[in-house]
Amino acid sequence: SRLSGEMAVKDVSRELVFLFFATTALKKDPGTPVPIDPLPVDKLGVLGAGFMGSGIAAVAAMHGTVVRLKDAEPARVAKGLKAVSDVLRERLVKKQITRRQFDDQMILVGGTVDYSGFANVDLVIEAVFEDLSLKERVLREAEDVMPGDAIYASNTSTIPIGSIAAASVRPEQVLGMHFFSPVAKMPLLEVVVTDKTADWVAARTVDLGQELGKQVIIVKDGPGFYTTRALAFFLNEASMILLEGAPIETIDKALQDFGFPVGPI
Repeated sequence: SRLSGEMAVKDVSRELVFLFFATTALKKDPGTPVPIDPLPVDKLGVLGAGFMGSGIAAVAAMHGTVVRLKDAEPARVAKGLKAVSDVLRERLVKKQITRRQFDDQMILVGGTVDYSGFANVDLVIEAVFEDLSLKERVLREAEDVMPGDAIYASNTSTIPIGSIAAASVRPEQVLGMHFFSPVAKMPLLEVVVTDKTADWVAARTVDLGQELGKQVIIVKDGPGFYTTRALAFFLNEASMILLEGAPIETIDKALQDFGFPVGPI
C-alpha cells in the first residue's frame, strides 16, 4: 500500500497522466487553424520502395488504403513488396490479423517502375534518398502524371520543404510528412507546412496521418523541423560530456535512469 501510494503521487505518475490526456486531445485535434472537412485519401502513391517507403506502404495497407509503390528498378520494387509482406506477416504470426485479412491487405499494394497507376492518386509520399536534386527531379516527374488536386508530401527529415516545393508548379500542394523508423511501430508523424501550403492540404494530410493511426503534430518548415531540431541539442550535449571524459556507459545509464528508453550514444 505504501509503495502504491508513492507511485501514484510521484512525478512519473503525474507525467504519465499528462501524456495520456495530451495524446487523447491530439487525436481530436484537426491540426489546422480553420475548420475544414477534408476529403479522404483512397489511393496513395509512394515513391521509393526502401525501408521507409515500404514501411509507409505497409501501414497504409493495414488501414485499408490502396497503395502504388514505385522505385527505379524491378529488384528494388520486389524487395519493397517483400518488406511490406514481412511487416504484415508479423501481425499475422502474432494473431493480430487473420490469414484472410493478411491476403486482403497485401492485395492493396501494387508495385511499378514507372508512374503507371499515379494518374488517380489522392496523395503521393516521396521517400527517396536525402538529396535535393533527386527530390526535385522526382517531384517534377510525379507532377506530370498526378491529378491537379493531388497532394505531394516529402518524407525528408533534413531538407527544408520550401526548397523542395520551389521545384513544384503547385507549391501550395506540397508539404512534409516525416515518419519515424520503423514506420509500423513509431506512432509520431510530423506534418511540415511552408508559408505557401494551403490549409486544405494540411487538413487532408493530418486526417490521413490520423487514419493511419499516427499521433500527428503539425510544425512549420524550419531547420530540423521539431524532433530533429530537439534531438540535435540532446546529442551535442552528450558528445560534449563524452569529450570531457565521462564514459559512454555512464552517460547512457544516466539518461536511461532519467527515463529515456535508450541512451544518447
